[in-house]
This record gives sequence, structure tokens and C-alpha cells, in this order.
Amino acid sequence: MGLFNSLFEKFDAALSDQVCRGDEPKRQNFLFFDVETPNRDNDCICQIGICETDKRGNLIRSERFFVNPEAPFHEKNMEIHGVCFNDVRDAPTFDVLWSQTLAELFRSDYVVAHNANFDLSVVSKSLAHYDLEVPEIQYACTMSLASRARVSAPGYGLEQLCDSLGINLARHHDALEDAKACMHVFWAIADGDTVRFAPYRPSWYRYKPASKTHEKAEQLETLVTLIEEVIADEKVTADEVQAILTYLSSCDQLMKRSGFTELVDKMLDALIDGIVDEDESRDLLIELSRIARPAEAQEAGMEISIDGKLFMLTGSFDHGSKKAVAADIEGHGGIIKTGSKPSKTTDYVVIGNQGSDAYRSGNYGTKVQAAFDMQEKGIPIQVITEDALYDAIGNLQARQHLF
Repeated sequence: MGLFNSLFEKFDAALSDQVCRGDEPKRQNFLFFDVETPNRDNDCICQIGICETDKRGNLIRSERFFVNPEAPFHEKNMEIHGVCFNDVRDAPTFDVLWSQTLAELFRSDYVVAHNANFDLSVVSKSLAHYDLEVPEIQYACTMSLASRARVSAPGYGLEQLCDSLGINLARHHDALEDAKACMHVFWAIADGDTVRFAPYRPSWYRYKPASKTHEKAEQLETLVTLIEEVIADEKVTADEVQAILTYLSSCDQLMKRSGFTELVDKMLDALIDGIVDEDESRDLLIELSRIARPAEAQEAGMEISIDGKLFMLTGSFDHGSKKAVAADIEGHGGIIKTGSKPSKTTDYVVIGNQGSDAYRSGNYGTKVQAAFDMQEKGIPIQVITEDALYDAIGNLQARQHLF
């Protein structure tokens, strides 16, 4: 069982305490909604659009609400949706709007959004901010439905689906217009009686917050395990990015490490429109692989030389002790660097396949981090795996046999 699932089970009880299980009757209608956020933190709302239909798809109500997020607006968000502070200056805050209007609407039997996990996560975080209960929500996602239905479209973004299905999307990223488009997509590709609606559980509850007293290596161990599961299928989703961000938000020690602030910035930028597209997924896959598999991320296309090169060893090796590995390197003209960190003249840091007891996260210890810090300063040091080293040694031996 993966760490994602095991952590989810561990904190399921905590989630249950925050999900409203009231006995009030549900509304026998479909609620379609979309939210827009003022900044890339995606934990508050500046605009929400809703459309309500009956079970036959007849429109009952549609409305756009401006929300004072009590948070700053970022330039990129304003460029996307056009909402600014002046638009929401006199608007109600989310807690007021929820108690006056939204809570009743979200008691609908069926809640639908496009890329629903994103919109629902913003709603649930907004509720958590005001210490309001997260209602019990049965939801469906039109992005997932379109994918399962194999709708003929260049992609499953809302704009792409509307173009392919002949649906008019007047102003993309206006919350009401997006909610209307979501409604039309749903009734164009789905049968309300057969669509499976699932209970919503906030993804950010699945990941155990890092203790403030945890050592950096322990925080990194958990992070690397989460990242390994995220990148296993060689793609990164918005829900997975949000989960990693949630974990990192409680990792003060990790955030002091070089490169982590830049990684968070890239993830936040990717989430700004709520969707991680193919290009963003590919870029994030590279960045996350650099953390979980630092050597593999660098080895592609690399030609490793040994003669006259300075090597530093870290971790435990399949081929034997560090002394034995050092002898193999020196036997082919290499030089061994000892000490706690590589120097500016070090050519390679070699990671043992068995990792290191000192770094339970496996491959990402202080020597590797020091090498990455030096790379950022333009120093030509490389991080390689034990396998890559011995491939290079094997190639040298094969060439020697030819002569």
C-alpha cells in the first residue's frame, strides 16, 4: 500500500471530525460551480459562479458572486480572470456568503465542476480558514467524465471541450461562464441517472503534516516517498501538486534547502489556473525527479570519464565497501576525495545503490545537496549513481580488452 493511501487512512478520522454529517434533507438537484482565486496560494476565493438544474438538465438558477478574499491579488491571477480588488472591495467575505447562500446550494445531491478536485479544494480550504464545517459532498468532474467518454478533443480542458462540442464559452475564467460551460458539457456527454458521484475528501488531508520538531532528513524521507509515488506514472496532476505543496507548507527545515523555494514557486505557478497541462507536468516531473532521483535526473546523455577525475562517494554500495569502490576507481586512474563535502575541484559525487543509513530518504544527503548548490554557482560537478560509475568502468575494461 502506498504512503498516500496509508496516510489517508491514518487521517480519515480527522477528516470525519470536520465533515458535516447533518440530517438535513438534500436538495434533489444538480449544482454546477466554478471558483476563481486572487493569488496562486489557491486557498481563498474572489469569484464563484453557480448554475442549478433539475435532473433533466432544466436550468433553475444561475448566479455570479464576488467574494472579498481578505487576501492580496497577484498580477498573473488578475490577468487570467480580470477580477481585481476594486471588484470585491464591498463584497461579502466567504463565511458570510456561505451562511447566506452557498451552504444551502452545496446541499445539492449532485455537485459538478470541471477539474473538480481543484475547485472543491479551494472551497474546503476557504471553509477551514473560517472554521466552518466541510459539508458532505457527492461530486463528479466533467474533465474526468470527458476523458472516460473519450470525447474527441485535443485535450480535456474546459475551453478545448467546448470548442469540440460546439458549446459557447463566452468568457473563459469568468466563474459564472465557466459554471455554465461545465453544465452544458455535463449534459452533452453524460446521463444524470448513470453518472457515478463520489464522496469528496479533501486531498490535503491525506498527507501527514511534518512535525516542526522533525529532523530535516525525516521530513525529506517522507517527501521523497510521496514524490516517488507521484512520478511513478511519469505525469503530475494538479491534485498531486496540491498535496506536495500542503506537505511542504509544514516543513520549515526543508524549505531552507537550496532549490526548494524555486520548486514551490513552479508548482504554484502551474496551479494558478487549476490545471497542470502537459508542458507543466513534464517540467514538474523533471524538477521532482531531481529531488527523488537526483543522479538519474542528471545522467541522461552524460559521458563519464574516470582517468584524472576527482570522485567523492556517499551512501552504501552494492559493489562492496567504500574502500573497495575507491580501489576500483583508482585502478582506472581516478582520484578519491575524502571529507564531509565535495570541493570545487570535485568532478563526481557517486551515490551508492543502497543509500545511506544516515539519510533514510535514500539518495539525497548533504554531499548531494552540496553538489547541487555548487552546480547553481556554475561549478561543473556531477552527481551520478553507482550503476553509472560501473557502466563507465565496464566500458573502459571492454576497450582495454580490444587492444
